[in-house]
Amino acid sequence: MKKTFIFLATLIVFIVTPTFQAYSHSGRLDKNCGHYNRRTGEYHYHFERCQNFPTKQKKSSLFGRVMQVKDGDTVVISPLEGGQFFTCRLYGIDTPEIPHRGKPGQPFGYEAKKYLKSLILGRTVKVYTTGKKTYGREICLIYFNGKDINLEMVKAGYAWAYRRYLKRPYASKYIDAERKARDNRLGLWKQMNPTPPWEFRRHQRNR
Repeated sequence: MKKTFIFLATLIVFIVTPTFQAYSHSGRLDKNCGHYNRRTGEYHYHFERCQNFPTKQKKSSLFGRVMQVKDGDTVVISPLEGGQFFTCRLYGIDTPEIPHRGKPGQPFGYEAKKYLKSLILGRTVKVYTTGKKTYGREICLIYFNGKDINLEMVKAGYAWAYRRYLKRPYASKYIDAERKARDNRLGLWKQMNPTPPWEFRRHQRNR
């Protein structure tokens, strides 16, 4: 009886200990859906536990390599675990249009594309899909080395905060980043009165 008890106790410790270690950094998330690992001090995200994710629809995450940058807010991802390539439209931002199918583009369209290339082209990134699509493209948040790449585009002055579709907790961060980029005349904000891409597209459709 005693040997059986010791065996069971040892088995429980063996099973429970790794589980405890795996969740030793658990705790309350901040407004960005992340927190610091108490053991390593590294900051990381838990979007699967975040109630303020951009959509209540089905969402998922994966690691993938950025195979192509189509413009300042659209990339092609190759999942590391296999599967088909897919096109990802960056959530919460809108960048100047580039010429397409004979239609003119906007100032700083190519610059925005070039900057996004410098950030992630050919690199392995963490992709969070929101569960929504637009024109066959997944709506995604992309992270590289812990940085929100969508937000980085706004900070550098190559993207507008897409207020129409932004939700908490991203709205305040992205809008504030746009204001700072505008105040500092970064990127497209070197222009006196740049036309937002959504207005530019509407004008093109109505011509």
